[in-house]
Amino acid sequence: MQDRVLWLLQQYDRPLGAYQLAQKLTAASGYPHHPNSVYRVLQNLMLEGRVLPVATTNGWLAKRLAGPAPVFVLLCKECGNALQLPATDLEDDLVGSLAARRFLPRQVYLEVLGRCRSCDAHRSADIESDWLTDPAF
Repeated sequence: MQDRVLWLLQQYDRPLGAYQLAQKLTAASGYPHHPNSVYRVLQNLMLEGRVLPVATTNGWLAKRLAGPAPVFVLLCKECGNALQLPATDLEDDLVGSLAARRFLPRQVYLEVLGRCRSCDAHRSADIESDWLTDPAF
């Protein structure tokens, strides 16, 4: 089941929750998959470094970057897509700052909410279109 859950997550550029995954697995196989069993699989995949939890959406992403370094997850609040970026430089600064405060991090998750380039371009085009066609201007 781990391979099926991981494969399914790899098909999406947005986080999926355990309930969504269970529904998709059930639809694909015809057999019921319970969110609790999917959640256990996700926990194991996380421990193996193959998926990332996304707290903002209560979902999960397939990890697309190799290595154990922390990853920035950039979440678009408009379309829901997520982009993963390496956070190696930030990790050094963060760990150094935390060490100075005698705090040892066990896991680091970095999520940034905003608007992706595609949604920003659509929004800019919509605003420009409205401005050009609005009789008040």
